[in-house]
Amino acid sequence: MTRVVLEGGADDALVFPPYLSPHCDETLFDYYAAIVAVAGQGLDLIIYQRGGRELPTETLCRLAASTTSSG
Repeated sequence: MTRVVLEGGADDALVFPPYLSPHCDETLFDYYAAIVAVAGQGLDLIIYQRGGRELPTETLCRLAASTTSSG
């Protein structure tokens, strides 16, 4: 889906966490990092957190750091 919106000319993408099953912080980091890898520098991602499941600040900072080191 990230490729589709990127190729369609979108500037941003609202990215939801996996829907049904609970995930640990590391699994969620891997999930979002894979999306970041596809988006590259061409698409800003908005990470949506819902259902009382929030990523710790440290995990979000790691993800942000991965975007600057990948491009």
